[in-house]
Amino acid sequence: MKRVLAAVAGMLCLVLLSVFPTTVANAGPGDVCPGVEAAMRSLGDRIAAHNAAPHQFLLPDQMAQYNAYNAEKAQLDTEQAALKSRVIACTEATASVAKTVPGGAPVETRAPDAIRDKLDAGKRAIPPNWQTPPISRKPSGKPEVPKTSPLRSIYDSLRGASPKKPKEFGNVILQNEPKPKIGDPNPAYPGQTIGRNRSGLPAVSPDHIVSLAELVQLNNFWRLTPDQMYLLSTTPINFQWLPTGPNQSKQSGSAASVNPPPDPGWIRAQVALEDRVRAALQDAIDKLVIANG
Repeated sequence: MKRVLAAVAGMLCLVLLSVFPTTVANAGPGDVCPGVEAAMRSLGDRIAAHNAAPHQFLLPDQMAQYNAYNAEKAQLDTEQAALKSRVIACTEATASVAKTVPGGAPVETRAPDAIRDKLDAGKRAIPPNWQTPPISRKPSGKPEVPKTSPLRSIYDSLRGASPKKPKEFGNVILQNEPKPKIGDPNPAYPGQTIGRNRSGLPAVSPDHIVSLAELVQLNNFWRLTPDQMYLLSTTPINFQWLPTGPNQSKQSGSAASVNPPPDPGWIRAQVALEDRVRAALQDAIDKLVIANG
């Protein structure tokens, strides 16, 4: 029987690193999805080992080894394609919720240790195979997380870590707008201006556009890692400067619930902003779930 020395076209090239940039603004996918980065390193090591293994075989004597080598390549190809999808999902989510702007609020991709521990405990307490139910609301329509909800512990942990005062934000840009100054027009009430609070500072507060009570109830939020939960609860894309009066009246609700009734045009703009940010947050959640595998 004639024997042929066959060079196997079964080597691979790791292409993921060209898809996974090291930074997006000040935070990169590696900060947001460390599990993906670890999987990339592991797969890269396995591909390197595959490529370093002997890949020339004497046929037909070494047909079994030839087939095994090519089968391993096919398996690594499949894993690389799946991991590439995870990398792209993480990169897109990071570009949305972890981007920073000059003069804007910082992005926090890592929760404080105490908060992370609480979030991890809350996540582990959720029953197996639990599915996100429809958002629970008060009779007024404002979102609320019932005390009996499996999400309550996660909500309480994030709520306790949420910035509550303007000084915790500083004079940062939110929604492409600088912090209002005393005497600036009040956007909610035409003809009125931003007043002065008890500390002598502008009477404005950083406002969650989509409330934490609604955020934690978005589909599959609970499937995120604790650090990802914290990132989404603090991402600058979900904050705006709001006059103190409307902010206190709004609480966890929509701008439409503010009293006394604001300018209708302002309400429409706020509802559109809420819808846009809610969609961006849900899209980021969906992509991070994919990225986490």
